[in-house]
Amino acid sequence: MWCAGFMLEMFNRVRVLILLAVLMVAGMPASIAGPYLVIDADTKLVISHEDAHRRWAPASLTKMMTAYVTFSAIRLQHLSFKSPVTMTARAIIEPPSKMGYPPGTVFTIDQAIKIILVKSANDVAMALGEAVGGSEEKFVALMNSHARRLGMTNTNFANPNGLPDDTQYTSAVDMARLTLAIQKDFPQHAHYFKIPGLKSGRRRLRNYNRLLTRFKGTTGMKTGFVCASGYNVVVTNERKVKQKTRRLIAIVMGARTGRARNALAAQLLTEAYEKPAGFVLYNLENLPAELGINLVPADITEDVCRGKKRSKAQREAAKKDKKTKKKKVHTLSLKEREKKYLSKPFNIGEYLKIRLGRATGPNPHGIRVSSTGGTPKDAIATPNRKPLSECDMKTPAQLAETELPKIKIKKISGKKKRRKKSRKKKKRSAVVAQILSCIPRPMAKPVLEPIDGLEQVSIGAGGARPYLPTKRPEAAKSE
Repeated sequence: MWCAGFMLEMFNRVRVLILLAVLMVAGMPASIAGPYLVIDADTKLVISHEDAHRRWAPASLTKMMTAYVTFSAIRLQHLSFKSPVTMTARAIIEPPSKMGYPPGTVFTIDQAIKIILVKSANDVAMALGEAVGGSEEKFVALMNSHARRLGMTNTNFANPNGLPDDTQYTSAVDMARLTLAIQKDFPQHAHYFKIPGLKSGRRRLRNYNRLLTRFKGTTGMKTGFVCASGYNVVVTNERKVKQKTRRLIAIVMGARTGRARNALAAQLLTEAYEKPAGFVLYNLENLPAELGINLVPADITEDVCRGKKRSKAQREAAKKDKKTKKKKVHTLSLKEREKKYLSKPFNIGEYLKIRLGRATGPNPHGIRVSSTGGTPKDAIATPNRKPLSECDMKTPAQLAETELPKIKIKKISGKKKRRKKSRKKKKRSAVVAQILSCIPRPMAKPVLEPIDGLEQVSIGAGGARPYLPTKRPEAAKSE
């Protein structure tokens, strides 16, 4: 009897190992460009991974750390969700994706967080960083201090928005650590990462994370894209399995398209739920690094962006190469994977309206308040402003007398009229930015506060003041 029981147990184990091998060979798509990682959020056990320690450009996943630093400053009561953020001369020159607000526009930190996590606006992320830290440099120092405290040893940040920089990199393991920290330290702010979209005037800004409305159980997080990184995503998902709720985190980096990124993340999560819970070798802390790992961040610009501009002869040659290559057995095409792992879009709630102004909380460092109350439009934090000696104009009086270019449009119709108006507006904005960057303004003295586990860096001015968190969006409704 003992021998029979032992043989039956061994047979079951071998059967499970064969099942895992079939899932790994048959399920994985033929072209996985970059690293990926799937972990259990409760136990930190690694379910599947590939090149998880490899350095990669984070792109807009950087804004997750921007939000984390802002939440930390609010918890320390240096500011509140109603504190003002002002579009600065530095912020308005950031490239898209952006909101395009003119310099001097004021909105609350609550609105800024929603914009950077839904629209992924680079100009608003820069303005938020300057408001919370006092300057871009001080805010980046805060980001890196938090990263070291959280154990993100393979990460370095260079700006608050994730725009390309040779010194900015992360890894799938480090992004998993940041995701776990957000869930653990700020569970009350989880609703910011699952907003379906925003309304700004007549514009409807849909969340770039399509898994929110196409993969059931998705509870949020962030996407990112620059040419060097490809399409990245961090997804949190929960599902009931055998009357027990499991919470998983999936990180995908370097996908060639947004559709491929979504399909791969959905596939990895689906297969993770199907795998037996007992067959896990590593957790997040002891996951070994791959042999021969490259310390230089990967750059796949040629494949993601420049590959679209290839000549006809180059495209034909690439097609011939694909035909000659051996195709993997049991692999699915992108359309087949979308049909298998993703559902049709479903509704998860109403779009939230962006409201400018209404900033009544304590003022962050660098924003000047008038004696009559409120924030004047010219109160713009420009820590990197030029001295008057380096400006074209030498005195503030001459700057005040400068005439801005007037927008005059000839009577032309169609696209030409819109293009001409757009060019005029850009010239006008450039002149305004130059003037604002040259006007000297007194800067408030930064307040240095000790933080446990962090270096002593400037977090911002403003007294300790209680705040009321904003209303959470309506509960998600799924079909």
